[in-house]
Amino acid sequence: MTDDWLEEARTRLPSAISTLPANYLDGNAAPLLLIVEELKRSFLLELRIIQTIKRTDLREANDETRWNVARLTAELEDYGQSRWFSEERTHCGNIDRIARTLLAPQHLAVGDSTRVEEVERLLAPLRDADRKFVDELEPLMEDVLQRLRTINDHVQETEQDPARLVDAQRELADFDRAMDPRVAGLTKTLKEMSRLANELLDRL
Repeated sequence: MTDDWLEEARTRLPSAISTLPANYLDGNAAPLLLIVEELKRSFLLELRIIQTIKRTDLREANDETRWNVARLTAELEDYGQSRWFSEERTHCGNIDRIARTLLAPQHLAVGDSTRVEEVERLLAPLRDADRKFVDELEPLMEDVLQRLRTINDHVQETEQDPARLVDAQRELADFDRAMDPRVAGLTKTLKEMSRLANELLDRL
């Protein structure tokens, strides 16, 4: 599980950025956009890993289904073992490098200064949290892999007993229910990030 401070930082940062004063946004739209896009990487990766199972077609117990599920399982196992997901996730070194280019406006009202300080507070842990991002993705990958292996076992057994497809379908339905809240949270955050990205693009 992600530490509370990291979860707060990465989920609240987009809304905090959207409250920044215009004279701060106008001079920093480009680096802020890059930070938002970097943060999106891990959210999108989580969603893609979960969708790997959710899109599995288990409507029929036939050779095509057995081949497709076996291939999907092998591909995800290879992806997890190679740790390619570590390359595709959010990289805090990039956030830190970009954050160093943010320009402080010369004149800010008291309330505006508070909003800028809040963004800086939320950015701080994200500039050095690579291990935390990896720690979050690894258990998700293992959970998804274990679930897909179980589904694959049931599907391969349908060659002798087609009724085992029901077990695979039940396993997939259980996974869907377990992941629905996480998917909803990821989708909500990604929509907010996309909205903010469009607003920042308008200021370039």
